Amino acid sequence: MIIKIKSLRGKKAFRNLLTYILMSEEKLPESHIIRHNLNGSTIDELVQEFEQNEAGRLHRRKNNILLTHEIISFHPEDTPHLSIPKLEQIAREYIEHRNPNGLFLGGIHQESKGGNIHIHFAVSAVEYGTGRSLRMTKKQMADLKRSVQHYQQEHFPEITHSLPAHGNAQQPQLTQQEYWYKQNSDQLTTKERLHLIIGLALDQSDSLDEFLGKVSSSGLEPYYRKGVPMGVWWNGRKYRFRTVGVNQGKVHQLRRKGLIQGR
Repeated sequence: MIIKIKSLRGKKAFRNLLTYILMSEEKLPESHIIRHNLNGSTIDELVQEFEQNEAGRLHRRKNNILLTHEIISFHPEDTPHLSIPKLEQIAREYIEHRNPNGLFLGGIHQESKGGNIHIHFAVSAVEYGTGRSLRMTKKQMADLKRSVQHYQQEHFPEITHSLPAHGNAQQPQLTQQEYWYKQNSDQLTTKERLHLIIGLALDQSDSLDEFLGKVSSSGLEPYYRKGVPMGVWWNGRKYRFRTVGVNQGKVHQLRRKGLIQGR
């Protein structure tokens, strides 16, 4: 799975995001809305609850973050294994690790019939009733990702394609244009997609030949420098492993392992 968090500001932030989660054409049936610390059933009622909670903020400054749009995204090939009860369990687990003291409204969306599935959350920027901030440090964010991923692996091992490595994994290096695209879209950039495909192949391989075979079977063509795999070709363009956030050192380890075994 991929977890993304976007900060939202402005007077219309509550209504815009809640309307998207509840009214988008991609949303699955109304019965699959996830509420936490919320009682409202209409958009107006829910907006009022978020606004009232924000009014209790302890520390105010100009242009405060009002809420966050948080997205759990699953690989399209896992869609057949993602039932509504499983998704709701994952959503509840996410809330528990994220901070159960916040306001959460979640909706399960699907891009198209059979397409990849997302869980979208509107999350208050301050705790329910206390006014304390819900912001996370980078370490807390990494811990959140690992905890939810571990839960998925333990309880739903059949979901095999949505397991990017969290923690020590490098992040793909995005250009400024790609960064802003990412901030304003739920879609993955090319580098992020390559990061997931190549990183998963690397984690599942015990030899360089196995790794390169998995990469090739995904429709990517490895390229080499002095006999050493350095990256992949995609749509007529070269992408270095380092550029898409894949640990080049792990690739070298597989290569050295093969050289030693071949002696």
